[in-house]
Amino acid sequence: MRPFFHNRCVVLVALGVLVALGVASPGPAIAGSHQVARARVTSAAPKVAITSPKAQTYPSNRRLLVKFSCASGSGIASCTASLAGPGLTARPVRSGSRIGPAKTGSYSLRVTALDRRGKTTTSTVAFLFARAISWSGYTWFVRHPGRGGPGPNNWSDSAANVRKSGSYLVLSVVKDQSGHWASAEVDNQRHLGYGTYRWVVSSDLSTADPFQVLGMFTYGEFGTSIDEIDIEPSQWGNTLALTGSAVVWQDVRTFMREYNTFRYSNDPPYVNQFTWSPGKVSFLVTDATGAVLLDWTVTTGVPIPSSEVPIINYWRFRGVPPAAATSVRIASFTWTPLGG
Repeated sequence: MRPFFHNRCVVLVALGVLVALGVASPGPAIAGSHQVARARVTSAAPKVAITSPKAQTYPSNRRLLVKFSCASGSGIASCTASLAGPGLTARPVRSGSRIGPAKTGSYSLRVTALDRRGKTTTSTVAFLFARAISWSGYTWFVRHPGRGGPGPNNWSDSAANVRKSGSYLVLSVVKDQSGHWASAEVDNQRHLGYGTYRWVVSSDLSTADPFQVLGMFTYGEFGTSIDEIDIEPSQWGNTLALTGSAVVWQDVRTFMREYNTFRYSNDPPYVNQFTWSPGKVSFLVTDATGAVLLDWTVTTGVPIPSSEVPIINYWRFRGVPPAAATSVRIASFTWTPLGG
C-alpha cells in the first residue's frame, strides 16, 4: 500500500495543474495544507480593565496597589493613567505601582486606552482614603471632613473629634481649624449581619444637651430599609422628651419605621444592645444597677442583612451649635453572631 502522504502530494500537484490551465479555481484549503489567516477587521472600541483600587474606602496609612490593563483587537498604542485627589491634580501613575495619600479624602484613578486606529476609551474609578483607628477589636474608618447629613453637620476626622483614651473611644463636638463646630463618626470596616450588637457607654446620658445625638446603629447603602437599626440617646431638641430612642427602619422612601422611646437613668455605664435575627429585632438597654431601661421587640418589617456595617456617630440635631465643646466616652463595642 502506498503511504498516505504520497497520495496527498499527487492530489495537490494535479490540482495545481488544473488551476494553471484555468480549469479549476482555488477553493477551501485541503485538510493539512497551510493557509494564511485573513486579518479580522474590528470596529470595537478599546477596553480598559481596572483591577485595583476598587470603589471603596481604604485606610489612609495603607499603600495601595494600582493595577490596570488595556486591550484592543487592532492593537494598543498606549495605556496611560492619572491619579487625582486632595491637593493632587492628574499625577501620572503606572500599573503595578503603589500609592499613599498625602491627605484623606476622595481620589480617582483615570485610565485611557488608545489603539492603533486612534480610537480611545477612558475608565475612571473613585475611591476614598480615610483615617482608620483600631478599637474594641475592630478597625473603624473615621468619617472624612465635609458637610452632610445627618443634621446637617460639619464633620471632621481630626484627633480632637475622634481619639482613644486608654480602652475608651472618645467622640467630640468641637470647633475645627476654620472655627466651625464639627461632629464625629466612625464606621466599622466589617459587615457583620445577624447577631447581637452591644455598645457600653460610660458617659451620663440622662443630662445631655437636648440637641446632642449619640448614634449607635447599623447602616447600609442599598435596599429600601438601608438595613438601619438604631439606638440613639437624644431628646431631639425637646427638653420635655425622653432621653433615648430605638428605631427599626422598614422603608426610608416612605419614612416607614417602628419607633420607641425610653429614659436613661443617671447611673452609667449603660449597656445598649439589640439582637437582630430573621424577622425579629430585640432591644435591651440597662444601666449600672442592672435596671432595665428598654426591653422591646419588633417583628414586622425587619430588614435583611446586605451591605450594612456598625456605625457610631456624635452630632448636633439640625446642626444647632452647642454652648461649649462636648464629648462622649464609649467603653466597648461587641458583636456576637446568632448561636454564638
